[in-house]
Amino acid sequence: MDVNREGLIDFPQIGPLPVAGMTLKEMRSFLKKQAEQIVGTSISTTMGRLRSIQVFALGEVEKPGPYLVSALATVTDALVMAGGPSGIGSLRDIQIRRKNKTVDRLDFYDLLQTGDRSRDITLQNSDVIFVPPVGDLVGIAGNVKRPAIYELKEKKDLASILTLAGGVIPSAYKQHIQVERFLGHEKRICVDINLEEVSDKPFLLRDGDLVKVFPVIAKDANVIYIYGNFNRPGKYQWKEGMKVNDIIKKKEQLITDTYMDYALIKRLDRKTLQTFLIPFRLGEAINGNPAENVPLASQDQIYIFSRWFFIPKDQITISGEIRRPGTYQIEGNTKVKDVILLAEGLTRNAAFHAGEILRRTSEKTYKLIHFSPTRALKGMGNDNLLVRDGDKIIIHSIEEEKPVYNVTIKGEVRTPGEYILTKGETVADLIFRAGGLRDSAYLDEAELFRLKIVQGKSFDVKRMIFSPSRALERDPEHNIKLKPYDELMIKRIPEWRNVGTVMVRGEVVFPGNYTIEKGESLVSLLNRAGGYTGDAFLKGARLTRESVRISQQAHLKKIINMLEMDVAREAAAIETKAQTALDVEAMKESIKYRKDLLNKLKKIEAPGQICISFRPLDEMADARDNITLEDGDAIMIPEYPGTVHVLGMVYNATTFLYRPGMDLDEYLELGGGILPMGDKKRVYLEKADGRTLEIERGFKIFSANRYIPGIGGVTVEEGDSIIVPESPQLPGAGWKKTRDFVQFVYNTAASMAVLKYLFE
Repeated sequence: MDVNREGLIDFPQIGPLPVAGMTLKEMRSFLKKQAEQIVGTSISTTMGRLRSIQVFALGEVEKPGPYLVSALATVTDALVMAGGPSGIGSLRDIQIRRKNKTVDRLDFYDLLQTGDRSRDITLQNSDVIFVPPVGDLVGIAGNVKRPAIYELKEKKDLASILTLAGGVIPSAYKQHIQVERFLGHEKRICVDINLEEVSDKPFLLRDGDLVKVFPVIAKDANVIYIYGNFNRPGKYQWKEGMKVNDIIKKKEQLITDTYMDYALIKRLDRKTLQTFLIPFRLGEAINGNPAENVPLASQDQIYIFSRWFFIPKDQITISGEIRRPGTYQIEGNTKVKDVILLAEGLTRNAAFHAGEILRRTSEKTYKLIHFSPTRALKGMGNDNLLVRDGDKIIIHSIEEEKPVYNVTIKGEVRTPGEYILTKGETVADLIFRAGGLRDSAYLDEAELFRLKIVQGKSFDVKRMIFSPSRALERDPEHNIKLKPYDELMIKRIPEWRNVGTVMVRGEVVFPGNYTIEKGESLVSLLNRAGGYTGDAFLKGARLTRESVRISQQAHLKKIINMLEMDVAREAAAIETKAQTALDVEAMKESIKYRKDLLNKLKKIEAPGQICISFRPLDEMADARDNITLEDGDAIMIPEYPGTVHVLGMVYNATTFLYRPGMDLDEYLELGGGILPMGDKKRVYLEKADGRTLEIERGFKIFSANRYIPGIGGVTVEEGDSIIVPESPQLPGAGWKKTRDFVQFVYNTAASMAVLKYLFE
């Protein structure tokens, strides 16, 4: 008889017997009991090779798919083969589906926390293990046995999550547990809970909650502290009614030289939370004198002092060329040698015969005593003097004994500058100290200027010519020995130039960074770059130059400073100029408006653009636009934009497709028209090449004998930007001045082709 696919044995005279899920030993015992019901029957049970079955691990598992497993495999065996649940897979609702029905569910928490495998059933062929997404998650941190993130099931109260976490540890403060919770996908809140008050009414947790279990305050409640001259300082148990001599019972507990006539107790007043000091005589307290044997309170701090603490110590200060300058304590017989050795000795720059002691002789007078540090270190009496409290010892440097002279080298050396003159230094030596000659240095001739002081009243300058190349060859005629204040000038090779670089970007055949020759022109470089591509938009091409940018930026800064000073002066005079409170408010509003506009202007960086009319290269070759290039220039040839920008005070500031034949007003209508705070009398038209036109709006013909406000006949081209400025609508005093101020700022920005940046 064999076990069929349903786990049944068709036993004669008895019928089908279920054995699925039994071990071999259990099945033998079971069949033996069944066989005993039939007289004269014996039974032998053996097991052949285990067959394999196919199961499916699906849902949120690491490696979903079909798996061949042993016929005795359980749910956990199959999950291990599938890599287990994924990061978002549930551990608490693992479903076993058989013939499209859920026959069981496995909660891994039962297995992991209690070892319960009762739901880890044996699988059958074609079973599906389905892991759904994780359910509600709650984190718990702090003073619990198993801090972690837990998945909630039916029980969602705080007590249940604490049980999952193994409960709180002894140091947990149960009266303050905090739950951080996200509320309505809008904000996060905190809920404080006293665990002892929620036993009757469970506190329910929500998905995303974080439970924090804080520790009790790490401060002992029944202790006192002893500090200072005590053999075993630290904390001691405090008991009700305890006094000083209950803890300091005998003098043997104290360190030698303890001061017995004074000690302190530092105590906290629980009502005011202020500390105060209680002095007492330690010796009398140990002897039991009631007046000094102070009653102690919990958290008291007892300070016991050494008798030396109250005796001021003699100190001296040593500075200068000493290894460890500073202040040192001395005894009554300390000498200079002792102090120098205490400070770890002299430095290598110490002047061996130049030391001083500055000593106070009275409240207002000092005495200066000279000594030799080397003789003091040898113990010679006249120099190894006794020092006194308050003495200041100074060890001088050898650099103070001789004057320091400088020489200067300028021009074509790698590190020009001023250098200290060394003994016997020559021209070649100084050139080497300055990093050597540059490639641009003129080797045949250089100059040496020598200063000669005449009787301390005047000076003469002598000019000497030498050859740097022959000086470096150590020719004594040219390798001149230097004197104090000499100045060398290494000349540059005539017509020497630095190679320049120009950046070419955009619609040229070969964009990139190009090295230029001296005097190279714009057309020459564009030809080297292969010329324009078919998509080059020449009306929008621009050339920028760093020197122009610096000049523009300086000019812009100067204007901003001037306007800021004007605004500041007006702000200071508001109270005197204004007639009424309404005027004061109006002028303040005007000043605020102007300051805001200046702040915008400050953020703008000048482009450094040079206005050039780019054309086909054969037409530009002999034109005035074919300028000479400089190092750092940048050329940008854009492609056809196919758009027109409408910016500023319009209802719909955006970019529109370019439509040939449309005039400026028609583009403004596409932008929804001018806003009430926009300037209806003038607009700016920034051309693609950076030029900006100020256009006044008048009246244009709408139909026969009918005119409407607008601009007629102003051509708008591809790549242009239409900018409607703001017209400040401010009441009362200062309105006209504000309007003029705004127009001046706009005109300044327009002149530098940066007006549109005020509206971005």
